[in-house]
Amino acid sequence: MAGNFSPVGEKEVTRTIVSEFATQFAEYVECDCIIVGGGPSGLMAGRNIAREGTKVLIVERNNYLGGGFWIGGYLMNKVTIRHPGERILDELGIPYREVVGGLFVADGPHACSKLIASACDNGVKFANMTIFDDLVLKEGGRVAGVVVNWTPISALPKEITCVDPVALEATLVIDATGHDAQVVRKLEERGLTTTKGFGAMWVERSEDLILEHTGEVHPGLIVTGMALSTVYGLPRMGPTFGAMLLSGEIAAKIALEKLHEGAAEALNIEGIVQYLRKKLKQVEVEVRGDPFALYLPQDGVLDCARKIASTKIQDATRKASSRQEPLYGEIEYEKRRILGKTRAFGVLYDGLELQRLFFELIPRGERSLEFVHILFTNRLFATWDEHDRRYHARVSVYGIPSIISTTGLVEAPAKPRDYYLLKQQYEVLGKDLLELKDRFKGAFIDYEDERLTEVVKGYVMQAVFYSLVGDPFCQDSGCRLYNAHWQEEVVFAQLGSEYEFCQRHRKLLEDGEWASKG
Repeated sequence: MAGNFSPVGEKEVTRTIVSEFATQFAEYVECDCIIVGGGPSGLMAGRNIAREGTKVLIVERNNYLGGGFWIGGYLMNKVTIRHPGERILDELGIPYREVVGGLFVADGPHACSKLIASACDNGVKFANMTIFDDLVLKEGGRVAGVVVNWTPISALPKEITCVDPVALEATLVIDATGHDAQVVRKLEERGLTTTKGFGAMWVERSEDLILEHTGEVHPGLIVTGMALSTVYGLPRMGPTFGAMLLSGEIAAKIALEKLHEGAAEALNIEGIVQYLRKKLKQVEVEVRGDPFALYLPQDGVLDCARKIASTKIQDATRKASSRQEPLYGEIEYEKRRILGKTRAFGVLYDGLELQRLFFELIPRGERSLEFVHILFTNRLFATWDEHDRRYHARVSVYGIPSIISTTGLVEAPAKPRDYYLLKQQYEVLGKDLLELKDRFKGAFIDYEDERLTEVVKGYVMQAVFYSLVGDPFCQDSGCRLYNAHWQEEVVFAQLGSEYEFCQRHRKLLEDGEWASKG
């Protein structure tokens, strides 16, 4: 008799589980953001970060997600939310009713399952039954990932559990582990911070304080939810969840701002085109768009992603003599970049190797100086300097093609010396770095800077002059072709000088030597 189900046997079921898990785990060995703790704050933060197209992994020690959001206290499954927390309930489509003025109640299972579903729907991935074991710390003590192991390992005697943990890298880590504040306590063990322990219950005061203190407590580490009570000695809030949800929302906003610092905003391409047409009247200026979409065949995406991933700089102090085979997750990350499904965060590439890859995308008939190909990217790249034997971030690499990095424009030229001195003080004191940036507003080009397009015009002209005379730079600090190494020099040459070009380069433009260029 024919069965109702398809004829799939045991081996296919097992193979599918193993291969799908392994594929996802390998991809998420490197993430934009790892959240430790899958309770309401962690889920809310993950949901809001992931919906912007970033790679988010939540590490949860239990088999289930949601933490204490399933029940509201004393094993009773009604959860309370104080105003203005009901806004999140509305956003998630969770039914609730107002009991007294400003106090709302919802069914815990319904509320929790809705939040979990929303996190999943927005692209969050999970490593449940996984315990946080330690942190990955890199230059300057920056948090750069987590060390994890299987949860059952912690329940077995040490003499029979010779299972080493594994590390997962991330641009940002969020501690959403509740009162345990497990991630921050690892920093405390190493003398990098201190915690005060949570205070007694005081609902009215606690929720406001949780929102006020949500933020980055150490470079690369954001804390959300009840972990903040332990870090700062705040009152506990008990079985009410408004601040936990809103704190997760705030943590996501901060995380996205931090992540976007690794990828400058889009340029006004039309403004740049009009500028070029005005300066180079005899030259045809053409906008072609994304080179991957234009020139890369669909069956070449994976190989191109592998090549780009292999240009990633692992150690800025060590020149790569030969490129090592990238990890599966690194290749998948670059594949997502090529397909426009995510932005570049926290990755440094070899600029010359990247240029060679872009060269291969250019049509063969245009691989000469008769064509000035200029590519814009938010990837941050660097070139090796034999003088001090290390990689240095760059704004541009000129040649065929010329590549200009908007992220490099922010990161490569050095900021004012006083800024770096004060930044160290702010980090030690745990002060908000946005406040410091406000103090230096206008002194350097920053992310989402409205001056970005105007400044890039000067770098575009450097690419043009490279094609004309083989030298993109000028010694005159007031000329737009000046090779600036400090942000003050960039701002002056591109925005503050009384003239655009020095006499020599102005004459080259006026002589109209561009007729043969395209």
